[in-house]
Amino acid sequence: MWSGAKAAFEKSPRLSGIRDLVVLEPYDDGGNASEAQRIAREIQSQPNVIAVIGHATSETTRAAAWLYNEVGIPLVMPIATSPNAVYPPNAKPIEENRLQNCVRLPPSDDRVQAPAIAVLVRNKLSPTPKRIALLRDMSKDTPDYSGPLYDRLDKFFPEIIKRQNVDVGTTNFQTVVAGIREETSDLIIFCGYGTTAVRLFQALRTEYASVSLESRPKIILTDGCRIPDLDTRGFDTYLTFPLPSINSLNVQENADFRILAETIQNDQRESYQLDSYDAMLMIGEVIGKCRHELSRLCVRQQLLKVQDFRGVVATYSFRSGENIVPTYYVYHQGSDEQTIASELKVLYEIQPNEIRNYIEPNP
Repeated sequence: MWSGAKAAFEKSPRLSGIRDLVVLEPYDDGGNASEAQRIAREIQSQPNVIAVIGHATSETTRAAAWLYNEVGIPLVMPIATSPNAVYPPNAKPIEENRLQNCVRLPPSDDRVQAPAIAVLVRNKLSPTPKRIALLRDMSKDTPDYSGPLYDRLDKFFPEIIKRQNVDVGTTNFQTVVAGIREETSDLIIFCGYGTTAVRLFQALRTEYASVSLESRPKIILTDGCRIPDLDTRGFDTYLTFPLPSINSLNVQENADFRILAETIQNDQRESYQLDSYDAMLMIGEVIGKCRHELSRLCVRQQLLKVQDFRGVVATYSFRSGENIVPTYYVYHQGSDEQTIASELKVLYEIQPNEIRNYIEPNP
């Protein structure tokens, strides 16, 4: 997230007019909600802060967003996808409780990622799975992310024959996986983060060591699993993600595209650089409009007025601060491939109409 925003701020031609007005400062909450809240309180006390890009997880975003809202600091979210992230802690997630300082670039999980997984299962996988195990990650600082996905998917699939909560610190994954095998599940959907998925795959490889590759269950992982040390070898694995791989794009190169591609290459891993780059571009455009009355109020008002925004490669359409018509992507690695998860390749692009048709089927 930081490298994408920093590259845009320092190098994008689109931001040349604001570098004399603002500076970009990094903070690192370490993925810890308590630390995110401490940082947010520190930022609260700084009157010269006019906007925040962050945080890197749904839990840490939710812990901090309401504190920024208290003092009118706008928050542009390039990563957090849980619908709960834009509500104060313990508040009921209904529209009247939504924080009025948040703009989210990736689509929320309930509106897009969960339906995209349903499209993948129903329309893309062959043969269509008939016995699904649905796992929810309950590890520390994870439930706000995994919960809405799990609940939405639970309603989509009557084929679910096993439901299980797991925790990276306390769960015996060998027992969980033995139960999945006993139930002869042909698909495992895991809602959670990559650190827990690492443990899951270790147990899967042990349990299914004597089972032929083609007879093992397929695996679907959600976007929080895209970490560099995830090892999916031995299983036909799909990962849903809100962004394409830079190498999968067939676009006319421009200066911003070249800067972004170089940044990703230098990072030696690809994750959310594109959305954080676009988040910085979006804030920069708004700062330009507020140049003669630069304030949190002006920046927040202008951000919430944005309905369509052209980023490096994509156009975002916002309604009430949410991106509503995105394409969603499915990455894949076959069970016989021996590369690490960072080599996952884009297999499908699930189009907005496919997602809408799944949620609101034509009569």
